[in-house]
Amino acid sequence: MDRVSGFWKSVWTGLQSRYLSPILITCILIGGQVTFGFLESLGQTLTAILSSVLVEFALGRLTWGVWPGLVSAYITGISVGILIRSPLFWPYVLCSVLSIASKYVLRWRGRHLWNPSNFGVSIMLFLAPEVVAGLSIQWGNTLSVMVIIWVLGSAALWRLRRFHICAVYVISFLAFALIRCLFTDQAYLTSI
Repeated sequence: MDRVSGFWKSVWTGLQSRYLSPILITCILIGGQVTFGFLESLGQTLTAILSSVLVEFALGRLTWGVWPGLVSAYITGISVGILIRSPLFWPYVLCSVLSIASKYVLRWRGRHLWNPSNFGVSIMLFLAPEVVAGLSIQWGNTLSVMVIIWVLGSAALWRLRRFHICAVYVISFLAFALIRCLFTDQAYLTSI
């Protein structure tokens, strides 16, 4: 038993932190597609990934004169593929381009300001609501799936020392849901 736990501990500590997020989001993508078929299409998601990577390459080279790392672009592409719905391909390309470009244009003290894919998705929902919809309930309400995502996501965030960011979001979400319930007739559990 010690050998098994020692093996997984060495795998966990041996992974470079920058690869934890792409591994996790890839597992979420594969698991979600296999169990729920939640993607609009695999081709559209691959288009979003490829667009993100190509724009990152081009802007990194043009802006800083270096070949940038592609982990962030890969994560952005997968996120765009998961978060938007459209029967057309161009919204996936445009959303990916806007997302990656925002990293280079909207900066403060040398860092980009927003989560790139969330920025791109928000812009697309604002500019093209007739052809783009946001993620709805593709995951269903299956507790086992949510627990797996919570556990794996929390472990990755803890390892990356970013758990506090997610914890503040969850606490705020729960507090605002309670406040919303005080002003509406909605039950608290249905708000979360």
